[in-house]
Amino acid sequence: MNAVEPRDLAVLYRIASLASRELDVPSAERAVLSEIMSVIPADSGSLSLLNPHTGYLEISTEQGLPPSTGEFALKLGQGITGWVTLHGKPLLVPDVAADPRYIAARSQVTCEIAAPLMAQGQPIGVINLDSNQAGTYSEADLCRLVRFADEASRTLQRLWQLERLRGESTQLETLVNLGHSLVARLEEGDLLATLTRSGRELFGARLCTLHSHQGSARTLTLQAWSAIEGFEPATLRRDPPAEAESMLVTALRSNRVIEFQSLDAGGAHGAADLPVDRALRSALAATVLVEGKPTGVLAVYTPHPHRFSDAEKRLLAALASFAAVALHNSRLYTRVFKTEDTLRK
Repeated sequence: MNAVEPRDLAVLYRIASLASRELDVPSAERAVLSEIMSVIPADSGSLSLLNPHTGYLEISTEQGLPPSTGEFALKLGQGITGWVTLHGKPLLVPDVAADPRYIAARSQVTCEIAAPLMAQGQPIGVINLDSNQAGTYSEADLCRLVRFADEASRTLQRLWQLERLRGESTQLETLVNLGHSLVARLEEGDLLATLTRSGRELFGARLCTLHSHQGSARTLTLQAWSAIEGFEPATLRRDPPAEAESMLVTALRSNRVIEFQSLDAGGAHGAADLPVDRALRSALAATVLVEGKPTGVLAVYTPHPHRFSDAEKRLLAALASFAAVALHNSRLYTRVFKTEDTLRK
């Protein structure tokens, strides 16, 4: 056993223990990179992850890079880190000036090593170390980095799973509280305000809207909405659009949850029922069915490109079902009150 191995084992242990320290994912990512750079000399380093919504490799945490590098994003296969992520293979570059794949994030870099982060056999990111001196790294250093990256992958996956479970637990709690709240509310305006606010909070959305369906004309009218602080209400389009100019009418036609991954694509920002707000990037819409008939569309809008999961689609469908039941009950109570009033008269 050489003198380096005990230090490496200690780093591997500390990386593995991050999963049990109640850390959030960004803090764990910073700790992973710091631990690795404590035993493998580097003038700069980064941990980058593949964004599943955009397909770009984005820096999650870094040390020693210029402040402007935070917005550095690469396509798969682009640059050293993009190549490593695309192929899922580690790479040693003794002299970056001689490698045509290299894209400079810092001008002083001359030597680089990178190892992929893997999840279920698929690359999801990369850990990258840079040196200002050519030939700093050896194949042995690359093997060490691969071991650290493998352990970091397992740790981060556990933390992501824990974060997802916490999120789902919060969503379930919100749904239960929403159910109790809706039972106590009979006024339709209060019901819709509660529904749209809960929808926005559940999805961490910028905006949640509920449009009512106007009979056989198949037009949609904005009935309720909830937005983050600072949202400009003037961007909301309130006049019922013609069917051909409506984006959300797609959900009415299909009676299912419809996803709009990119509101910039296909001229979606020209839709007559889409708010005039360029900060809206993706949307998810579900039909509200009352007594089997489409009564409206519930929609959430995110401030960043987002690919909605099946779980998120089921969640919005459940929220739309809550809306349908609440609206149905509210209208029944209204009929009962009107009938009682008529009988008293």
